[in-house]
Amino acid sequence: MTYFKNGVFAADPWDQTPGPTRREILSYAEWQERRNGTLPAPLGLRLDPGFAVEQLAGDLEHFDLISINFPKFTDGRGYSMAWLLRSRLGYTKELRATGDILFDEMQFMARCGFDAFEITDANTLRLLQDGRRATAFDRFYQPGLEPEVPAGTRPWARRTA
Repeated sequence: MTYFKNGVFAADPWDQTPGPTRREILSYAEWQERRNGTLPAPLGLRLDPGFAVEQLAGDLEHFDLISINFPKFTDGRGYSMAWLLRSRLGYTKELRATGDILFDEMQFMARCGFDAFEITDANTLRLLQDGRRATAFDRFYQPGLEPEVPAGTRPWARRTA
């Protein structure tokens, strides 16, 4: 697994190596079991596709990381989960995509709110390491969570509501 955030490869701050500064990533079931006890800080949450993120509305302040699994590149439920976490629930900390992440999907994932990725696909790693590819997903021509660049351009490409 290779950690990719903000357009660069980096050391994963949530590396699961045992040690005194170990950060813990819990499943939702583990969170439910341990939520009233002593919890590590910082704390992460691991979600599978199809989880109803609205259940987290009152608990988001506890999590410094939410990791959403993509078991297959054809499973798009994580996109909706990320969008809901960012836009409706106001989650502002790290939102990570894990699993079967392909290069062609990463810009769409960023548009939905993901800001970090765990990459295992060899072709995706190769393309991200290729200096000719844009890896900072900061140029968008349609409205979304991120501002369009340049602002106010292409009004002809949108319909009025």
